[in-house]
This record gives sequence, structure tokens and C-alpha cells, in this order.
Amino acid sequence: MQVDSNILVSRLKWVLFWRLCIAILALVAVIISQFPLKETLFLQPRFLAAYIILTIACFSNIIYLVLLKMAREKLRTIALLQIAVDIILTSSLAYCTGGSASIFVSIYFALILAANILISAKAGLFFASVSAILLALITITYSFSAAGSFDLPLLPPDYIKNTAQGFKFIFPYLLFFTIIIHFVAYFVGRLVVALNYERLLKARILQNMNSGILVLSPPGKVLYANPPVQQMFGIKHSSLENTPTDISLSEFLNGAAKMNNQQKEKFLSFSRTFLNQDSPQTDSTNTDGFSERGPGTDSRLPFTLNIPSSHNDERTLLEIKTSLLKSDDMQLKGFIVIINDITLKQKLEDISKQSEFLNSLREMSLGIAHEIRNPLASVRGGVQELSNQLKSQLSEDQNILIKTIIKESERLNNLVGNFIDFTRDRKPTMQKSDIVGIINEVVLLIRQSTPGGTAIKMDLPQDKIICDIDSEQIKQVLYNLIINATESSNEKKSAITPDNQKCDIAIKVIKSASPLPLSSSKGIMIEITDCGKGIQPHHVNRIFEPFFTTKSDGIGLGLSITKRIIENHGGNITVESKINQGTTVSIWLPSTQNTNKIS
Repeated sequence: MQVDSNILVSRLKWVLFWRLCIAILALVAVIISQFPLKETLFLQPRFLAAYIILTIACFSNIIYLVLLKMAREKLRTIALLQIAVDIILTSSLAYCTGGSASIFVSIYFALILAANILISAKAGLFFASVSAILLALITITYSFSAAGSFDLPLLPPDYIKNTAQGFKFIFPYLLFFTIIIHFVAYFVGRLVVALNYERLLKARILQNMNSGILVLSPPGKVLYANPPVQQMFGIKHSSLENTPTDISLSEFLNGAAKMNNQQKEKFLSFSRTFLNQDSPQTDSTNTDGFSERGPGTDSRLPFTLNIPSSHNDERTLLEIKTSLLKSDDMQLKGFIVIINDITLKQKLEDISKQSEFLNSLREMSLGIAHEIRNPLASVRGGVQELSNQLKSQLSEDQNILIKTIIKESERLNNLVGNFIDFTRDRKPTMQKSDIVGIINEVVLLIRQSTPGGTAIKMDLPQDKIICDIDSEQIKQVLYNLIINATESSNEKKSAITPDNQKCDIAIKVIKSASPLPLSSSKGIMIEITDCGKGIQPHHVNRIFEPFFTTKSDGIGLGLSITKRIIENHGGNITVESKINQGTTVSIWLPSTQNTNKIS
């Protein structure tokens, strides 16, 4: 399992630090080893070679640091190069200082450990084999030179004879060294893989969970912040992506683009309640959605924060909790701040409350409607009968009064009818019908009832579009929406359509997949666009609520009934509106049959 680039950079820097320390210590060891021999500094070629090798090892750190900054996308290649060069330098150093008897042979084990940490377990085994082969070549070469077969460069013959081992010794030694170094490489590799897996697994869980996790040290330093908390607050700190950091909470919040200064200060104030173990405080929600605290509550109780969302004018509601971070011996090591986006949860709760309200309202409305309708019919019938019987005796004012009573009775009866339609929730009687034909029929009816009124431009397919619907209910929906569009357009007749022709209302039908998430259903989209004054942004989300209306003579049930009819058909209805530009109502209905040509 490969490690992340930031972690690999950190490990490479640590290896370079210890590499420099080992090289300096090796220089000191070489210098000390000269004193018993009473040899002048730099006089012997083998010592001079050792100094050069160790000096190269020290100064090559600068080259590696430059490579780390210039080629971050090739970190593993840099690590491979570093380990390979170090094994060659170690072998050269062993050659100059006694072969198998050199004290620097132990550096091979450090390099194998570095290969496992920086690259992989396979790389550790590979470099273990390379190290064993190089040491074997050096040791065997020493033995042949001591036997008089040939002289070795840089090394005096007397030194070779004093340090070289016999063949009876070197073969068991090399076998033992090979087994041990591979044993170390294998088990260190297994250990590193296990540790990397556990660390990366935890890191992946923290990075991919929906909740924001912010870890603070007891003094208030930010030790860790996962990507969700950075997205929630609008924070961009590249140093927080994979590795722990050590910045203060106030510095961390300075980059919070979605929080104003007041919210930042209140978050800091909240953090002080558990960082400094201040006396807890009671909750009181402020106007900006941030719960303040007063004396008497647990500082780890959750509070909420309202911040702007990343889209539209909506706001995100965050719930913030804290938890203690303790060591195995139960010592306090810090605090975990858990941040959850509860916007959807709050919306679901609002929907649930609204549903309960609507159910209660439905039952009440149905009872009132029935109580009013029967006596209302009697009143209207009685007035009509009296008008017929006393027609010749009534004055003109009395006739006007009776007509007014009858007219208002009919209006009240229609209102009661809307109540009953709203409360009854009549299920649709599905049958295959042509949507295009229904739209043409409704538009023709509206044009006949309002001759010379608002122009209606239709963009309909030439083919039939067959859907499984209740045609009467869909006619009711379309009639209601087109009439609303007509009334809105009558207030402002200055719309320009895409083809530069003047048009007050546009009706368009297209084939469309379901706009609902996680749905692949096919259907049709009916778009009804007017050029009216538009709907205020804070009203758009409320227009389907019962009894919400902006009309002076409206009752606010038409769109509620419309929405329920569409949803009962398995469809969806949405509204988009721009002030002084108009409104578009989009209805999506599932289709059940392919398009057929009109014969």
C-alpha cells in the first residue's frame, strides 16, 4: 500500500536528517580509528577515500532536498535513487575500512529499514539482496587479495592480511549475514505494511466521512482537520490535507471564508469553554443561528451554526459537538470537535411538521366544508326560488341584491369545492392519453374564453406522446397553471422570446429523464413560461404551501392541489423565477409508451 505524497516527503526529510547524522558520526569514527595507528590525516589513500565518500554523503543531502522541491511527482523515484546511492557509498566505505570486519556494515540494516519505510516491502527485500551480494564480493575479494592472488586499489597489502578472514570463516559469515538481512527486511516490511494500512485506513475514514472532524490540543492548537470541515467553513489549508499541523485555532478560522467575524469569535469563545475548562453555560440561540452559552451547562453540549451554503441563497445548518481525546492511560491529549451538516435533517423535520399540520388542516377543512356546503345550497336555492316567485314585485335594486347573493353564494361554493378537493386527495384514474392533444385542448379552451387576450406560443412535437395519466386531473393542472401565467403576463407585456418574436406565454414539451436523484425513468417535461414580474425569491419555496398566495382575491389552494396531482402521477413540479423577467413552471411526467406518428 503506497503512502500519500505529503507523508512520503515528511519521511524523506527525516531519513535525510538521520542520513546526515550517520555520515557525521562515521567521519568521527574514521578520525578516531586513525589515532592508534598514528597515521597522518589524509596520508593513507584508504582514509582519504573514506573521507571523500562521507563528504559526498553529507553534501548529497542538498541535492536530495532540491529534488524534493522540484520533482514532487517523482518522490518514489527519488527515494529509490537515494537508497541505491547510499548502498553503493556504504559498500565503498566498507571496502575502505575492512570489508566484513568494518563497523559500517551495520549501515546496511538502516538502509533496508529506510527502503521499507520510503518505498515498499519488495524494495526492502531487493536492496537486502543487493547488500548481501556487494558485501560478499568485497569479503571474497579481500580473502583472495590476502592469499596473494592480486593487490587491491587504495589498500596496503599489510592491512589486507591483518583484516581479511579465511575462506572457512567468510562463507558461514556471509550465509548468516544474508539470512539475517533478509529476515530483517521481510519482517520490517510486514510491520511497515501493517502500520501503513492502519494509518491510511484511519486517514481514509476521516477524510471520506460526511462529518467534519477538528482535533485540538489542550492549548488550542489545530492538530488535524479533515476535508469536510474545511469545506463546511470554506477553509483552504494545504498543510492540513494529510499531515498533522500546529497552527492556532484563531489562525485556522482566519481562512474561513463562509464565517463572518462575529461567528468566528463565538466559535473561539465556545472553544475556550472546554480548552480552558471554564464554567459551562446555558444555551440561548442567537439571531445568526449560533447558540451562546451562559453559566450552568456542559461545554460539550452541541450547538448550531448557520453559515452560507455554496450555492443559491440557502444557508447550511451545522451542529457542533465536542469529545475528549484521551491516551491509553486516560490522560487528556486533546479535544475532538465533531461538525455535522444537519440542514437536510432540519428540512425533513420541517416537512414532517408541515405534513402533520396539513393532515390536521385537511381533517378540519373537510369538516367545515361539509358543514357549510349543505346550508349554503339551501340558502342559494331559497334565494333563487324567492327571486322567481317575486320577480314582478322586486325593484331594480332588489334584483341586483339577489344577483349579488347568488353570485357570492356560487363563489363561496367554489371555495368550499376547493377545500373538498384539497382534503379529499382523490387518486387519479390512470388511462393512456395523448399529452400533446390535452395541451391543445386546454389552450383552445382558454383562447375561446379570453378572445384577444394574452398570446400563447406553443412548441409541441408533431407526434403523439402517450402517458398513463388521469386526463381530467392533468387538464385541471394545465388550466390552472396557464391561467396563472396569463394573469401574470397581463401585468407586464414586454417579453421577448429566443426567436425575437413577441410572446406573452410559451409552452414547450420535450422528452426528458427524471429530474429526481437516483432515478433513471424516462418521461416528458412540460414547461410553461410567462413574462410577468416574477416571484420574490423568499416566496418561491412557499408557493405550493396551502393558503399561501400573493393575490388579493386568492385563497392559495390551486398550486397545492396542482402539486399533489402531479406527485400522485409519479411526477415532479418545479418553479424558476427571475424578478421582472418571468417565471417558468416545469412539470415532469413519466411516459409509458414510445412516440407514435399521427396518422
